[in-house]
Amino acid sequence: MTHGAWLIAQHSPQDDFREYALGKMATLLKSAEVDAKDYALMVDRVRVHKGLPQIYGSQARCLDGHTALYPLLKQEAANHERDSIGWAQTLEETKGDLEIGKPCT
Repeated sequence: MTHGAWLIAQHSPQDDFREYALGKMATLLKSAEVDAKDYALMVDRVRVHKGLPQIYGSQARCLDGHTALYPLLKQEAANHERDSIGWAQTLEETKGDLEIGKPCT
């Protein structure tokens, strides 16, 4: 799956379509045909939209005027989960990129 196809699925307003794409991505991840970060972003997006805690810590929101991660299933395991799929960026680096704690509206 190309990055462009992932981008369309990731931002689709249709939950069913995102879940379908995630299933396809899981299969392709094993053969390195999907970027690990794209896969992680899709997993977390699908879980957050289902009201479930995220695995990789890639999804943020504005909460009480500050950028915050959506809840994580196991924050202490996020870096291990990232490493297990080949996503080199740590949770701490992602928090910096997402400006966690900074004011937002």
